Amino acid sequence: MSFNNAFTHSSWGIALRYAHNDFSETDIFGRTDAFNGIIETSAHPSTPDFQIDRENFIAKADVEAVLYCHAGNERIILDNKPFTVAYDKKPELRFTSAELVQGFYPQGDQTEMEDAIRSEQIISGAFWFESDIKFMEENGNQSKEMGSLYRQDFREPGIETDFYRHYATYNFKTKKRYIETIVNGQPFRSNALYYTWSDDGSRIIRVEVGK
Repeated sequence: MSFNNAFTHSSWGIALRYAHNDFSETDIFGRTDAFNGIIETSAHPSTPDFQIDRENFIAKADVEAVLYCHAGNERIILDNKPFTVAYDKKPELRFTSAELVQGFYPQGDQTEMEDAIRSEQIISGAFWFESDIKFMEENGNQSKEMGSLYRQDFREPGIETDFYRHYATYNFKTKKRYIETIVNGQPFRSNALYYTWSDDGSRIIRVEVGK
């Protein structure tokens, strides 16, 4: 959002006004000096500010940017700009690719060439996630949480290089890996990566993207 105005008032600012509050609670740009130019800022509405359609995964928040000044004990609105913030990303957890690679892994003062798994995944629509993002692995007999991330949208696609010999994957002898969270009170799971180990269990010899 931007305003182009000239001010000589002793106290003025820009605030956001939502349906459930007044702008006195959301001052985002306050100044006491004169100004002539363009102000740019961002809006960060929280979940209660949205009208939510969980069936179609659409959330909208009506917001009003308010330009104001103080005159004595009164706050005077000089200008206002209504706008709507919309979030329409659908929840998505998905591995898009995976391959065996080799790369340099630090070992003390040296680096050594080692096997690794390079994967790409999409983590999107986090507004609808009701729990952290969990990375799960199975070995055919049991499942284990190997890590988690706070729910947020990530750059698409996210790229990960896993030097698995240095993590629990190696001793656990993972055969299947997937991502999981909760959406609308139900488990929401990605497709899976499937690992094939060598006969002696010393290394992963194949990784495939599956269902």
